[in-house]
Amino acid sequence: MHSPTFDAPEGGDSAFFDRIAAGAPLPERAYFHSPLYHFFLGSVYRIVGRDLWTVRLIQHILGALTAVLVYLTALRLFERHAIAAIAGVAHGWIGPIIFYEGQLLIDAILPFLIGLFGFVITFDIASKKRRWLTIWIGLVIGIAALGRATVLIWLPLLVVWMMRRSRAGAAWFNPLLCVIGVILAIMPVTLRNYLVEGELVPITANFGLNLYIGNNPNATGTYNLPRELWFRPGDPSDDFSGRKAGRLALGRDPSSSELSAWWSGKALEYTAESPGRTAWLALWKMRLMLSDYEHPQLYNYYAYQRVAPILKILPTTGFIIAPALIGLALACLGGRVSNARGHAQCALLYILAFMPFFVAGRYRAPWITLLAPYAAWIIWMLVSAAWRRERLLLASLILALCISGVVSFIPISQKLSLAPQYNAFASAALKQNLLEQSTTWTRLALSENPSDARAYTILGRTLLSGSQFSKARDAMAQAAQILPQDAAIHHLLGVSQRHLGQLSKAERTLRRAVALGPGNVKAWIALGRVLELRQNTDKAIQAYESALVLIDHASADAEFIRERLKTLQNLRAN
Repeated sequence: MHSPTFDAPEGGDSAFFDRIAAGAPLPERAYFHSPLYHFFLGSVYRIVGRDLWTVRLIQHILGALTAVLVYLTALRLFERHAIAAIAGVAHGWIGPIIFYEGQLLIDAILPFLIGLFGFVITFDIASKKRRWLTIWIGLVIGIAALGRATVLIWLPLLVVWMMRRSRAGAAWFNPLLCVIGVILAIMPVTLRNYLVEGELVPITANFGLNLYIGNNPNATGTYNLPRELWFRPGDPSDDFSGRKAGRLALGRDPSSSELSAWWSGKALEYTAESPGRTAWLALWKMRLMLSDYEHPQLYNYYAYQRVAPILKILPTTGFIIAPALIGLALACLGGRVSNARGHAQCALLYILAFMPFFVAGRYRAPWITLLAPYAAWIIWMLVSAAWRRERLLLASLILALCISGVVSFIPISQKLSLAPQYNAFASAALKQNLLEQSTTWTRLALSENPSDARAYTILGRTLLSGSQFSKARDAMAQAAQILPQDAAIHHLLGVSQRHLGQLSKAERTLRRAVALGPGNVKAWIALGRVLELRQNTDKAIQAYESALVLIDHASADAEFIRERLKTLQNLRAN
């Protein structure tokens, strides 16, 4: 089966970037989402139009160039072509990296920038000969920060590193150039944010909310929306920043920086009240970061294996992480590659930057770019020790690999169901009128979760679209027994009963639907149609009027309701 979401991204951030790049207006506030990716996507759209095949091709080309940068970085760090070749090839064949390159997300292009950064810092950037290289390092960090601001954690380390290694009297110059590079990269975004809201927001205003998502009573270490927040994923006009909650708490409409500070205050208040759970969450986030499991946020890697079976056989991130942990430890200790210490420290800082917030599998894509040289180094050492029969070194490496392998590959208890991703496929297939595909995906979702209300809803809509009214009735009747309080299921059951001429049952079912979900406009309309067929004009008018109160008066449904009301009112008058 091909992916029905190829031309219709279903992930919240992906849909947001797609709509903004296609011309939807940005909110007149400081940036909340990564400005870098919608700059990139908007540029591609302006050149070639909304051609997602071309977008993905460009992203895969950047991925191939990233593998080249990994090769060059490993060669600089370890001065062996064999190690460099292992690193480059391994990075190029990691399944999740290739997968994220195919999505409309910052994680598709960020590895290239991180790979460029990792390569450049292998040079002696503290020397006078490399002075002007440092401003380019700052530019790369600043541009990458427009994609994910956590990379700014590297700046203090690099400043200290350059100052320590520079000669007296010139210790300030290289670090200053690096800082200037960062400022130059982010200044246009900062200026735009100031012009829009009149406040200093350097890059994005999502720090506070992300901090609260990672530290609240319902936090799980991953992206789990707090109770105070709900929005329509991908809708640029909706409340993705949690402004409604902030407005209620503060009694006024806060600016973006005020809102971020309010969310931050809630997060800090929780960490102060629950230090033990906060520490546990930090350890769990580290566990997720080191695990081979690709914890989904927007896209489920394992569900996509049905779309792209090659993902089932490509190596996963654990095959890089496990040996790289050993390599990082050796490099940070100095050992035989003391010139890699600064690079290794940057790799470690990258994951530490996520610990106050939350973790998702896609966040590791740039990290794998930094880790690949160290994984290749350990693999080369293992093969070399076996070839030379250095038994003590071989045994030590095998023991270390076993330990790190347990850390990465032991199953975690927080694996998520594949059902939401299957439902996304089913919904996209239904919109494209691919009814057989939609039915298949909903069946897969229900095999994952037999009480999945959304899967039953999509299945019912699919069967009704295909005029399979008996099957729709039977499926929704079964669903109503499993989920007796679900308004949408009763609505679809009532519609299928109407199509089968079971008007009395349909009326009872639809009344149940509107009682369970008074805001379900479609159910009110369906009830009105049934009452019309039963020639109950007064009650049909009441049902349509109830729907009209709830609906957008400019919509097609509103026009239909007005026509039916006019017809029924004329009928009653006569």
